[in-house]
Amino acid sequence: MEEKGARNVNPIINRDSVEGFNKSYPQIEVKSAPAYLLFNQDGLALKTTSFEEVVKLLNNEER
Repeated sequence: MEEKGARNVNPIINRDSVEGFNKSYPQIEVKSAPAYLLFNQDGLALKTTSFEEVVKLLNNEER
């Protein structure tokens, strides 16, 4: 992703179910899958079911 603008992207963690997300992150309350949760140094930066929104956020990260 760095060549597209995103830097300092940490490993991606995958959960195979809504229950898996909610077990790992109960405070976020994921309701449907697929779900994408992106965190930054301040906490949750994006919660979405749209992969396109994830790509858009990562491509618009400031350098």
